[in-house]
Amino acid sequence: MIWYLWNKGKSGTVLFMKERRFRTTLLLLPLVLVFNHSLAGSIASEKPSVKNIQDQLLENLTESQYWLDTVGVKDVWNISKGNGIRIAVLDDGIDGTHPAFTGRVDSGVDFVYSKGETILAGTDSSLGEHGTAVASVAAASTWHAGNRKEGRIIGVTGIAPEATLLPVRVLGHRELNVSEETLAYRITKGIEWAVNKGNAEVVLMSLGVRESVSRDLCEVISKYKDKAVFIAAAGNSGFLNMGPQITFNGLPYPAGCANVISVGALDTDLTPAPFSTFDRSVDIAAPGVRILAAIPQNSRRELPVTLFNGTSVSAPMVAGAAALLLGKDEETSPSEVVELLLKYSRDVHKPGIDSKTGRGVLDINAAFRLGATKNITDHLPYLFTPAYDKENAKLYLAWTEPSKDVDRYLISINFTSGTVEKVIPGNELRYTLQGVLDEINSVYLKTIYKDGSESISPPVGGFIPEKIHPTNELKFIGKWANNFKDLNVSIQQEGINIPYRKYEINLTDSSGFSKRIIITSDINGVIPNIVKFDNLPKNFNYNKGYINYRYNQDRTEIDERYPIKLYVKKMGDHLTIIGKVEIKGLGNGKIKLFIGKDAPVILSINDSGIFLHTIPLKNKVSKPTAVVAKLLDKTSNPGFKVRI
Repeated sequence: MIWYLWNKGKSGTVLFMKERRFRTTLLLLPLVLVFNHSLAGSIASEKPSVKNIQDQLLENLTESQYWLDTVGVKDVWNISKGNGIRIAVLDDGIDGTHPAFTGRVDSGVDFVYSKGETILAGTDSSLGEHGTAVASVAAASTWHAGNRKEGRIIGVTGIAPEATLLPVRVLGHRELNVSEETLAYRITKGIEWAVNKGNAEVVLMSLGVRESVSRDLCEVISKYKDKAVFIAAAGNSGFLNMGPQITFNGLPYPAGCANVISVGALDTDLTPAPFSTFDRSVDIAAPGVRILAAIPQNSRRELPVTLFNGTSVSAPMVAGAAALLLGKDEETSPSEVVELLLKYSRDVHKPGIDSKTGRGVLDINAAFRLGATKNITDHLPYLFTPAYDKENAKLYLAWTEPSKDVDRYLISINFTSGTVEKVIPGNELRYTLQGVLDEINSVYLKTIYKDGSESISPPVGGFIPEKIHPTNELKFIGKWANNFKDLNVSIQQEGINIPYRKYEINLTDSSGFSKRIIITSDINGVIPNIVKFDNLPKNFNYNKGYINYRYNQDRTEIDERYPIKLYVKKMGDHLTIIGKVEIKGLGNGKIKLFIGKDAPVILSINDSGIFLHTIPLKNKVSKPTAVVAKLLDKTSNPGFKVRI
């Protein structure tokens, strides 16, 4: 579970972004410094080539991953890189087209939109950023940009950069309208597929459900404990225990299951991260703050990488370490891998086993008998998500706090017409530039430390997004058509149009079964105004269906399929047709009742939505007669007939 935490320290600016049952809450209290772009011309100064600056920034991406040194993996790569070891990632999919995974994302399976449909190898199955980020920390490889002969390496490096990844999709986008029981079922099925059909040797689960729904989940893990190593994130509910009363609120599951390595998160100085869930069942810890990870290439960010905090990015470090040990010796069993990882972890908190770090920090060097890893925490800061809000003429910049003492920061904003530079005090971590900021080419941050050294902080790109993750960019209205087998979805497009972006429109019924249509915007980012779902089976219960769509948070309730119900009761020589209107707010109205080809009968509806009509039965042989009730554009059960 990824959980973001920005802590400004002295000035008190805090940004929390936490997951609660897969819904995200954002609280931003920025310190705003105002600066006018009209000064751009006068402040323009001689500067290095933008290309050279970006080259340096991109090259520093891999070098800046401090956690590779913290867990002691670099020397181990001379022995094993996890070649061929299969890691199943139970999450929201993986962008198999990302250059960090070239040729190493095998076919997987989907339990979100189907009950086991195959995900093709090397395709983008991501429904968000989470799964791709988790997979990259476990097994990303650096990649080349531009001319390979130049040897320019960019990107992120995972713990096991030659391992094979299996996308096992069990999480939908933010898990809207999905119960934890359903999620637990998906995870259980995902584990069974990963071990039996995916031949996974490592199963990675950065997700969680409550104990009350975990029984089958824990049982299936126990069943396959000798076939694979199971690793799970400990969760991000540690903030609940920041008050004077400390309680053990318990791990989520599968982290709380037996035969699973539960992983807590550490800050950059190897202290327990404040958000990391602590419990007596925590087994081991790994860095979980300011972790650079890959994200889907179709995301809105300036590079296909960004920073994450959370136990979600701690767990894949342990999964990658398991893959390295399995890759070293094919005779090594899953139980032996678990024993090595736990036995050779490095104690960094309280002596012995403790509730926050378990046995200590992951130490891959020690597990490979190469000696204990030194505590290395000094690392470069990162420029984090520069974004331009064109509508309000603001450029937002934020970066992490370096461990070295900073004298000042120098922000350089490169325009077509020149360069604007702004000096920021060393205790600041935010900056907002106000003004007309058209034609921004690039932004970079130089850090000047008190010891006189300097660094340029990645990541930054040559293009700045024009919004900070705009939401509600599409509005949907779903309406049943003709015989209630077709559904017309009208789409109102707002905000910024993104060329060639894919949207998945998903109908979900009460049983959890889904039907989807994938649409792609054109070169101008425009999508069709009307999308039609044809020939929906009559046994699909969409009375309370929703339309969920990729990368958007809103959902639209579909009009009820049969909002008017009809029933029949025979009383002597009369027949009573009873109706119930299930549309709120329409009591005491009028309804039209059509009986065969006769003129409609106008009936009153009481405040409970009930109406009735009594007709005499004919002495002749009765025949089936169609009966339909209509109210505005709502219609009763199709095909309803009575014998009159």
